Amino acid sequence: MRIGICAGEQSGDLLAGELIKAIKHKHPDAEFIGIAGEKMVAQGCKVIFPVSDLSVMGVAEVLPKIPKILRIRKQVLQYFLDNPPDVFIGVDAPDFNLPLEAKLKATGIKTVHYVSPTIWAWREKRAYKIKKSADLVLCLFPFEPALYERYKVPAVYVGHPAADKLPTLCNRSEVRVHFGYDEKAKLVALLPGSRKMEIERMGKLFLETAHWLHKKDPSIQFILPLAKPQMREHFKNALKNSHYTYVLKIVDEQAFDAIKASDVVLVTSGTATLETFLLNRPMVVVYKMSGFNWLLAKLLVNVKYIALPNIIANAPLVPELLQHEATAENCGRAVLDWLQSPEKCEKLKERYKPYRESLQRGAADQAANAVLNLLN
Repeated sequence: MRIGICAGEQSGDLLAGELIKAIKHKHPDAEFIGIAGEKMVAQGCKVIFPVSDLSVMGVAEVLPKIPKILRIRKQVLQYFLDNPPDVFIGVDAPDFNLPLEAKLKATGIKTVHYVSPTIWAWREKRAYKIKKSADLVLCLFPFEPALYERYKVPAVYVGHPAADKLPTLCNRSEVRVHFGYDEKAKLVALLPGSRKMEIERMGKLFLETAHWLHKKDPSIQFILPLAKPQMREHFKNALKNSHYTYVLKIVDEQAFDAIKASDVVLVTSGTATLETFLLNRPMVVVYKMSGFNWLLAKLLVNVKYIALPNIIANAPLVPELLQHEATAENCGRAVLDWLQSPEKCEKLKERYKPYRESLQRGAADQAANAVLNLLN
C-alpha cells in the first residue's frame, strides 16, 4: 500500500506523524511519501520536500516565496501523477493541498483532506471546492460533518488530537512548584496570542487589565507565556515605560504549563481557547481588530460565538469581550468574577466535561480507520 501525504507546517507534521503511526499499526507494509517534517520522517515517511520549505507566516513572508511554493506543488503533483499512490492525504494547509488534491482526484486517485477548513465560520461555499478536491474530509469537531452533508461531501468526525493528550498532562500542583507559586496564590495567565500582530494589538490591553486587577486585589499574580523568546523584550519595555506595579512572570514556550498553573486565563480568541478548555480552566476570551476589519468580519463571519468552547457547546460557557467591549475594566471584572466565585468555576468544569469527552475519540486511530475504509 502506497500513500502520498503532504503537511504544510509543523502542526500538520505532528498530525500526519500520528496518522502514519496509526495506519502502520494496522498495515505494517504501508509506505508513505510526500512533504514531510521530523515527526513524519520518524515514522518512516520518505521526503520529496521538507515541511520547512512551506512553513511561512504572514503576508510579508509569504509573498516572496509564492513562486517557490507553486514550483514545489507542481513538482509534487508531477511526482504523484507519474507514481500514483493508492490514496493521497493532504494534512491541513488548504491553500496548498486542496488544489493538489483536486488535480489528483481528477485522474482517479483517491484523496483525503485531514482537518476541515473553517467553513462553519466563514465562506461556507468553499464546500463546493472541497467537494471537487477530496473524496473524504476528516473533521476535528463534531458539528462539522452535518455541514458537509448539506453539500454532499463525505466527511467523518475523528475527534481532536489535542483532546487525546492535553488532559492527561494536567498536574496543577507540580507546575505551580515549577514556576515558584504557592498552592493558594491567586494566579491569572495572560495569553495575548502567538503571532507578532496579535501581541502588538492585544498586549497593551492585557497589561492594562492586569493593572486594573492589581489595583482591585494586590494579591493577584500574573504569568505570561510567550510562544517566541524574542517577544519578551516587547513586554519588558512596555512594563518599564509604564506605571504598572504588579508582578508579572514572563516565561518562554510554556503555555500549557502556565494554563495548568493558573486559576483563570485571559486569552485572545484562537487555538489557545481550546487548549484552556481542554485543560479545564475558566477563561475570559477577548478579541479586537481595526474598525474596518471589524465591519468586514461582521459581514463575512457566520458564527454566533468566537471562542471554540462556546462554538462546540453552542452555548455561552465562557464570557467573550469583543471590539469596543474589550476594555481593561470589562476584562478585569470578568476575570475577577471567576476568581471570586469558586463554586461557579466548579460548575463550569462540570459543564465542560461532556464536550471535552466528545472530543476524546483517539483521533489518529479514527482517522486511520477512515482512510483504510475509503481504500476498501
